[in-house]
This record gives sequence, C-alpha cells and structure tokens, in this order.
Amino acid sequence: YLPSHLNTHSNPMKIQYAAPRTLLCALACAAEFASAFQASVVHVPRRPPTALAAGPPADTAEASKLALLSLAASYDRGYGATPAARASAADLVDRLGALPSDGEDPARGADGSGTAPLSGVWRMVWTTAPDLLVLDANPLWAVGAVYQDCTALPAVINVIDLVPRLRNLVPLSAGLPESRLRLEVTTRACAREEVGRVGLDFESVRVRPMEVLGRVADFLPQPKFDLPKVPLVDTSAGPGFFDILYLDDDMLITDQNAPGGIFVLVKVPEAV
Repeated sequence: YLPSHLNTHSNPMKIQYAAPRTLLCALACAAEFASAFQASVVHVPRRPPTALAAGPPADTAEASKLALLSLAASYDRGYGATPAARASAADLVDRLGALPSDGEDPARGADGSGTAPLSGVWRMVWTTAPDLLVLDANPLWAVGAVYQDCTALPAVINVIDLVPRLRNLVPLSAGLPESRLRLEVTTRACAREEVGRVGLDFESVRVRPMEVLGRVADFLPQPKFDLPKVPLVDTSAGPGFFDILYLDDDMLITDQNAPGGIFVLVKVPEAV
C-alpha cells in the first residue's frame, strides 16, 4: 500500500499522485520512485579484501620454526590436528631438515662422552607419535606438559604430566585446586654409527604424584618399575632410538623409530 500523496523535498523531482485505483497503478508508481532514487545514489566500488602481509622467505629457519609453532598452538600440539595440518607440519619439518648444517654430528656426546648439543630440557610442542597421542583418549586424565630431560646425559628422562579432565570442565573462576600426576620414563643414550642417531636403552618407569588438590604430594608413594631387558639384544644396535632431524639453540626435532612419529620440542629452563 502506498500513501495517497508523496512529496520528496530532497529530490528535484516532486512526485504527486492520487490514490491508486488499481494494484497495477500502485506497483507502477513504486517502480518509478525506486528507479529515481537509485539514479541519485553514487555507487562506490567494493574494496577487495586486504591480503595478509608477506612474512620472511619460507626457506629460512626462523620463518619455518614460527609457522611450525603456530600450527602447534592451533592444533593442540598435534592432538587435534587435521590431515592437512599434519601435512603442513611435515613439510615444515622437511624444510628445516634440509637446511645446511655445521657438518658436525648433532648426536655427539649424547652417550656422556663429551659436550652434547642435545643437552638441556626440551618441552614437546608438536607430535605425530601414536604412543603419545593415544594417551589423550583417557577419559579421566588429560595430557599436560611433555618433556625430554637431557640434562644428565647419558640419562634421558621422558616426562609426561597428566591432569584430571574434570579441571577442564570447571570454570577457572571456581578456583578448583590443582592436581597433577607425572610419569617418568628413564632411558640411557648410547652411541650409534649413523649420524644424528641416538640409541636408547629403556630402564625404568616411575609414577610421581606432584600435586593433590593444591598440595605438594611428596608425602605420597612414588612407585618405580624396572623395565625388563630383552635377552641377546645389543642395546647399541637395538630397536630403541631416535634420529635428530633438526637441532639449534632453541628447537629440537626428532623422529623416533618404533612405533614412529615426529617430535618437535623447544628448549626450556626446567620441567615444571
């Protein structure tokens, strides 16, 4: 329905007409007014979307490391990774592994025979290892921080923190006291003939309650289990080892033998 009198003061064209006698007449008047209004509008072309600023060249170490850390943060260290994210991470690992090295063996000294580039505490930020990813399927415990402690080579201690899933269901404002359980798998590094390869002899597993409802849990028992030795197997040539794909002052990338999988780790002061 249109008004019986339309007066547009802002437009030079003044439209006056009597009440329409038929619906066809009303529609014709509306079409004419719309056409006049459209003609008075200045159309501004739509601005194309702004492209993201180009970063450093993709073949530089820092650019690849930054992209890898971004993937790690976006996909929960690999626990929530899509096939496309895993493929992107694998490509970045390949780029870093292909960069020129200093010609020295990155695994040197891992057996305790001298200065080792591997020495330090390394925190895992990305993995494709099935034996670690499967831990997140536990309905009661979620995987917290994961470390590789190489401060006392040839001892290499793999540290896995577990936290109750209930903590993720309660708002932080509720102030739920912290609880944390730590698993420590102690291995002993040994020299291998292959460049960049670190042999591992698995020795023991210890379960350490770290916190219980906000209290330090040093009053609780910390059971330790020695792992059985495989008879007639030379540890210097056994199946336990990892290859160092990339190593610098703040990032370590390894590829474990069995059951397979890539680990990306960053150096930290200590396992907290």
